[in-house]
Amino acid sequence: MKHSAIILIVLILSIFSTSVIAQTEDKKEMPRTENERGRGKNGNEHIRRFKEFRRDFLTKKVQMTQEEADKFFPLYDELGDKKFKLQVEIGEKMRKVWDEDKASDADYNAVLDALEEIPVKEAALEKEYGKKFREILSPKKMFRLKMAENEFSRELMRRPDRKDKKDNNAPEREKRFDPRPAPEK
Repeated sequence: MKHSAIILIVLILSIFSTSVIAQTEDKKEMPRTENERGRGKNGNEHIRRFKEFRRDFLTKKVQMTQEEADKFFPLYDELGDKKFKLQVEIGEKMRKVWDEDKASDADYNAVLDALEEIPVKEAALEKEYGKKFREILSPKKMFRLKMAENEFSRELMRRPDRKDKKDNNAPEREKRFDPRPAPEK
């Protein structure tokens, strides 16, 4: 049970690693999709580079053709945006009761219920998009995709150039993933 929970957490981290939820100084509203995050100086550049790195990694590991990749990744990114939106919604609910000095038990129960629904909603999205993915990729490639996603998560966690590994006091913006190739050993 603990092993599957750890795998689930790592998988979620990989999917949402570009989705570090940080409030901007001039705007307290949470982004609705990954693409709304990081507006300003090179904000979308970070997301673009991450998605390009993930696309290259998964395309190579799954052995997708260019045609398959061109059909697959818009759907894959759409799934990621929908999952991100679910996380943002629950984050807003959690913040309301966290910041509220006079939140009632009913308020806390509503947030707890919503937290319990997140995995159910994400599973429904996975199933819905899984059907769409199977129209593009063979069963063998779908299996390779699942294995490649896990490997991608581990790769992100192992990267020697992760700034948060080097400096735990670094500002949050510097702890974000930088998808430059890891140095060769």
